[in-house]
Amino acid sequence: MEEYLIDRSTLEGIVDGVMSTMDLSGVSDDRKAALRESGIKKLDHNLALAVVCQLDDSQLSEYEEMLNDNTLSEEDFANFFANNDIDVQEVMKKEIMNFKDEFTAEVHDEQ
Repeated sequence: MEEYLIDRSTLEGIVDGVMSTMDLSGVSDDRKAALRESGIKKLDHNLALAVVCQLDDSQLSEYEEMLNDNTLSEEDFANFFANNDIDVQEVMKKEIMNFKDEFTAEVHDEQ
């Protein structure tokens, strides 16, 4: 089972929304499904990377320790980012906009 930074249904909704704006009329259903799945994985990766890139070395070390602690909750992670003045929602919003442009260009170039 794969783990995602945000829940899979949210990722699916974002990717589906982006794909709905594309002209995919000449693309097979199998290819659309593959594009959707790769988009979900890419978006999750990009979101995680964008958030982690906001951390300095000290914060990154602390974050890595937190990831290894299976007793921590989502609230603990939210508090960590808030206490370090990182607006995760804003970082994610910007990355989603970047993803939309990049994914659309990639799919267009592939056709």
